[in-house]
Amino acid sequence: MNLPVVVTSLEDIAGQNIKSRLVEMEAWIQKEHASGAKGLLFCERLNAYLITIEEGLVHSDRLDEYCKQAGIEPLSYIYASRHRSETARPALLAHVTGNWGERAELGGEPRRVCKASGALLRLAYRALLAQKDRHAAELEKFAVNLEVTHHGPTNLQVPLVFVELGSDEPNWRDVAGAEAVARVILELLEAIKGAGFDLGKLAGDLAGVGMGFGGLHYAQSFERVMAGGSRAALAHIVPKHAIASITRDTIELATKNTVEGVSWFVLDWKGLNAEQKGVLMPLLAAFPSIPVKRTRDFERESPADAP
Repeated sequence: MNLPVVVTSLEDIAGQNIKSRLVEMEAWIQKEHASGAKGLLFCERLNAYLITIEEGLVHSDRLDEYCKQAGIEPLSYIYASRHRSETARPALLAHVTGNWGERAELGGEPRRVCKASGALLRLAYRALLAQKDRHAAELEKFAVNLEVTHHGPTNLQVPLVFVELGSDEPNWRDVAGAEAVARVILELLEAIKGAGFDLGKLAGDLAGVGMGFGGLHYAQSFERVMAGGSRAALAHIVPKHAIASITRDTIELATKNTVEGVSWFVLDWKGLNAEQKGVLMPLLAAFPSIPVKRTRDFERESPADAP
């Protein structure tokens, strides 16, 4: 059976902090394995693995190989990761991975994007929001953000999502923040189990999955889509600064690597300037079967109106 795999790295302080919380919250047993990974745990109740690797998470392109050597057939990868920013702002974040242009400075390959599940990303982001609501006092300092597609890995064979604790070392060591991320990861594992380990069923209540274009690295317009009542999800998101770098082939790869398929191209219209729109619209016209919408089309929907 294909099962979910939680991924941590020995070099990631936040990830190891989150791992400690996961081990406290749920029963995991040590598994023997003959792979390049540094540790492997299994949770019988959730039918999920927790694997620890030595290399940085953005450079984890050998993860499929490690799983094969350990006899694991992965369904999806859930990364417990740090987030770093120049502002060092405390934050809880979720995103998928990939490189839109010729540069791949933080892992993966140029012009490659990961396999992604809009349902999984939506669940992760909304679960982070729920943690902030439920534990407001402990998590008061933390923002909750959806990020655009960025960094590696890009070549793994199953969908992945990063769930992150940021954005500097004191926050990576923060127990309340790590507990929040750990609870979200356990919620994702519960949801996957509840869907019978079928990501298609996990997406059963969605109105569709979009590919986003425009806006900044922290995707505020797309956050409103994911948090609203439209039942729409996003998977891959291209920020406005990457529009000049994208190609038709990369867009096609992102649509193919979205496991639910792409129902719409969703534009943060105000988050694109005229030049970026001039580059983007002809590229999207090459996909006549995929409608083009704007984020405001989803923000206007109430739960009662949702398709």
